[in-house]
Amino acid sequence: MKKKNIFVHVRAKAKAPLQGQEILYGFCAWLTGRKQSITIGATEDCSPVVELIKIWSTCNKILPEPRFNWSRVLKQPKEDIVATQVKCYRWAYVDRDNPGVRGVTDHMTEEEFKRTHMNTSQNIQAWPIDGRVS
Repeated sequence: MKKKNIFVHVRAKAKAPLQGQEILYGFCAWLTGRKQSITIGATEDCSPVVELIKIWSTCNKILPEPRFNWSRVLKQPKEDIVATQVKCYRWAYVDRDNPGVRGVTDHMTEEEFKRTHMNTSQNIQAWPIDGRVS
């Protein structure tokens, strides 16, 4: 019995087109790796997201246009089972040791603010403004 080279098999599989959840995970990974953030929600314009989907789909050789009547087979989860809501704020901050370092952030959680701003100086005074649930 001849042994199969598993590495050849893995390489061949990796070249297969993306499918199902791979597409969703890949698109979300690309979004989270971008420098510019995008807001998605009931009160936001969705056209920037649609444009990003077209760009990502073209790059990955996935047909950029959906099938005719694709929404007839689409099922949406109930909103109450979607991920727990997180409170986000725009943060105003100033460095007490260096008053020239000050600013206002985009919307982010308290943990994100601490991770991105508190590691540079331990003497930052910050306060949340313009809170929202996201």
